Order: sequence, then C-alpha cells, then structure tokens
Amino acid sequence: MRTECAPGTSTLRAGWAQQAILLTLILLPVLGSSRVPAGGAQVKARPCPVTVTTTRDKRPDDLPVAHQLRFGVGADPRSVLGPDSLRLIDTDDSEHHPHVFVEDMRTGKRDDIVGQSASRPAWSPDGLYIACVVYVSQQQPYQLAVIDRRTRRRIDIDPRLAVDEYRWSPNSRWIAVEGVERATNHVGLSVYDLVRGRLHRVSTTRAFGSYGFSWSPDSKLMAFTEPIAVDEEETVLAADLWLVPTSSWRPCRVCATQDEIESQPEWLTDATLLVKSVPRTAPHGVGRELVLELRRRTRGNP
Repeated sequence: MRTECAPGTSTLRAGWAQQAILLTLILLPVLGSSRVPAGGAQVKARPCPVTVTTTRDKRPDDLPVAHQLRFGVGADPRSVLGPDSLRLIDTDDSEHHPHVFVEDMRTGKRDDIVGQSASRPAWSPDGLYIACVVYVSQQQPYQLAVIDRRTRRRIDIDPRLAVDEYRWSPNSRWIAVEGVERATNHVGLSVYDLVRGRLHRVSTTRAFGSYGFSWSPDSKLMAFTEPIAVDEEETVLAADLWLVPTSSWRPCRVCATQDEIESQPEWLTDATLLVKSVPRTAPHGVGRELVLELRRRTRGNP
C-alpha cells in the first residue's frame, strides 16, 4: 500500500544504518552470534480476533486495496491529485530545499501550506488533511506532520521518530508512522488518532528491518511484520506477522506461517491478506507471495 502515503524509500534509514552497524559490531563478540535480537518495547503475543482459514499462492487478479484508494500518487510521484481540482506538488526551490505546495490546477495558484522545508506529501483519503515529512531542525529532521487543509492547524506525529514510512487509514481517522527513534536507534511503529488526539506506540524493536504495515479496507485492523533478528548486512533472519485491532491496540501474532519470514503485508479485502514470505531456513532465498484467507471472530463465534 503506497498510494495513500508517501512513496516508499530506504534512503532515510540508510543514513541511520551506519550507527546500527556499529552497534552490531559491538554486540557480536558479546552475543557470539551473527544475529541481532529484537528488544525495546517488543509486542507480546495475545489471543487474536482473526483466524486464518486458508493459505494459498497469489493469483494474477489479487490486487491490493491500496491501488483503489482515492488521491494516490500517479505517474509523476511529485504530483499527487486531490479534491476540488487541487494537487500536491513536491518540489525544490532555487536553493534545493524541498517544499510542498497545494496547487489549484484551474488557476495555477500555489499555496505553501506547510511554511517550511517539506517533502513526500500525501492526502488523507477524505481529502481534508495533508501529511508530509518536514525538516524541523538539524536535531529533528524527517518529522511527520499532518496539516488540516481548512484550518491550517499542524500536528507533529511522534517527534521521537525520524520518519521512514507512513500510511493513512482508509477512513482518514488514523495515520501510522514507522521510523528510527532519535535517542535509541531502535525502530518504532506508532499510530496517531486524529479524532481523539492520541498517540499509540504499537511496537519497538532493535532489529533493523521494516515493519511493512498496511490497513484493512474498513480501517479496523492494521497488519505489520515485526523483525526479530537481522544479520550484519541487514538481511532479516526472522520476522513475524502481527495484526492490531483499532478497538484495543493490542497486537496479536498470526501463527499460520510461523516457519516463514514474512514481509510487506498488503490487504486485498477485509478478509484476505497478501504477504511476501521466505523460509526461515533460507533467509537469502527467493520467496513467494501468499494470500491468507481470514475469518474475524465475533462474540458468538469463538
């Protein structure tokens, strides 16, 4: 899912990788292993409100729901079409500082709605908010910000994280962000509730890999994979698939593919989830794309 968020990139995290590699070199003699274990506020397994009924290979007609969302990035990643004949322009000025403008395509008039250096913009699915990555200061680069298009109110989303990825929920109520913690170099995953103004830290790990999170079409579940171990070349050696319901924010581990290394979950429907998978015994091998058919539990359906 990339259409309701900024285009994916690993360049920001690469800048932090040098510190992580140094930490790895320090830890390896102590651990006597090439693996770096996860740590920090690692998520804990809980009973899951979803069960996997079938696992199958991906078919050609399996299309991630993200491709069907409104206001996505088109052929030009620096031009994001939005509501009311508006679009977001991600551009550089004469001094090569990136800026985000709201442009009226009827008149060509541009509005510097962020007011400072910013890049990687995305509309919320309802078109009322704009998210982008802003440069606050040398000590706080790569900060996720959300701007209300009507009031121009700005919200900084989890200032502890240097943003690597972010995604809007389809109902525009939540925005999830992944990044490196500025103080610890851990990788964190947080969700901000725009209705209640609350931030939820979903997971934190020392393993230097991507969560690859995505939202279900009804915005009731978020799927992510938590890296458990990586080697010195940042190859993920173990990662588990997790689901977190927005009703409780209590993550649960999906055990149907526990012998696999999962990554990049993408929702196809509310009841089908696409994941990339390689065997744990061959982390450098060629993987395959699996579709998990899900059944959600209800009070009368244990």
